[in-house]
Amino acid sequence: RPWTSSSVNGDFYFKVDSNVNYQTHQPKKQTQEQSSFSFSNVPKKTFSITINPTPSNAQIAITNIKPKYYDGMKLKKGSYDVKVSKSGYITKRGKIDLKSDLKVDIKLEKDEVITPSPIVRKTKKTKYTNTKDIWKDRDTGLSWQVTIKKEQDLNYKKATKYCSNLSLGGYSDWRIPSKDEISSIITSTSHKNSSASKGLTYIKKPLLDSMNMKYQQFWTSTKKTSTQNWVAHFELNYIHYSELSSLDYTRCVRGNSNLKRDKVEDTISTSTNKDIWKDIDTNLIWQITVKKAQDLSFKKATKYCSNLSLGGYSDWRIPSKDEISSIITSTSHKNSSASKGLTYIKKPLLDSMNMKYQQFWTSTKKTSTQNWVAHFELNYIHYSELPNLNFTRCVRGTKR
Repeated sequence: RPWTSSSVNGDFYFKVDSNVNYQTHQPKKQTQEQSSFSFSNVPKKTFSITINPTPSNAQIAITNIKPKYYDGMKLKKGSYDVKVSKSGYITKRGKIDLKSDLKVDIKLEKDEVITPSPIVRKTKKTKYTNTKDIWKDRDTGLSWQVTIKKEQDLNYKKATKYCSNLSLGGYSDWRIPSKDEISSIITSTSHKNSSASKGLTYIKKPLLDSMNMKYQQFWTSTKKTSTQNWVAHFELNYIHYSELSSLDYTRCVRGNSNLKRDKVEDTISTSTNKDIWKDIDTNLIWQITVKKAQDLSFKKATKYCSNLSLGGYSDWRIPSKDEISSIITSTSHKNSSASKGLTYIKKPLLDSMNMKYQQFWTSTKKTSTQNWVAHFELNYIHYSELPNLNFTRCVRGTKR
């Protein structure tokens, strides 16, 4: 091929040997690197949890972690113990296995509170005999076990066995008391007791020294449902209920009770006229007829009774908790008007109970915003907010 030199000019030709492999030198091309990408889903490490309670102001706690619960809080996948509670409602506990975002509704049921007012006896005139092991209450004729040990915190089945196997004071016919029997040793006035959760105990004095436990809840033999029995709270002064599998204390009793509240027929009454009725058991005079217009807030109910003129009297008032409890009976009467088809009230007032929900005001306060009310179809004393509507049956006579 053509060739140029600085000293020799001309065309020169070279012979290429065909047996030799000559490679043409070419510069390498530079290639540009290409970008690439690869994405995958990253597993969530936390999930949100929101608990919607009813009532909405119930307290929520996750008890197996330190942080306080709040709606939408983020938690790792796992198992969490949840507690939802509010005063006046039955606490609910449960376990949540958190695997994804969760919203859950939890409804609390109202806590039924039952007071033993109809059979509470004052301690001032109580007559009794006592030994170190047993105490006989002459008010009722019942003999009670005095000492309560920690081992007597039992479920109902074991409590029944404990009493039936008990040999004490020379007797072996011990048993768990009924609701009425245990109520007969609850007092309406309290005694100071540093052991009790509230610092007070409502029990007849001969048994007070034995109440050295914090939570003073005791079995009765009276059933509420197939899985629940009534129990007595001596530090809170009321009768409630407990699951048969729960642990509650046991105080055994023996003897035949002379309590007469179970027999409505023992009640002596005098009907003065069609408008009012005098109960000779208490000497209180009661309004008979209850109208729909008497479904009132507490303020209006108070005004209604104070303005009432009936049977020649004008000194009517709302009854106290103890007074209205004196007309509640422990045995029921059939009543098609009542929500449960039954009414627990003394017979002279039965015909007036023609309302579905038979809840009546008392003048006794529970808190600054609540008063006790009597449920005649459910046979217990509960409480109600003062603005709520409840029926009103006025009473007159010496206040108890």
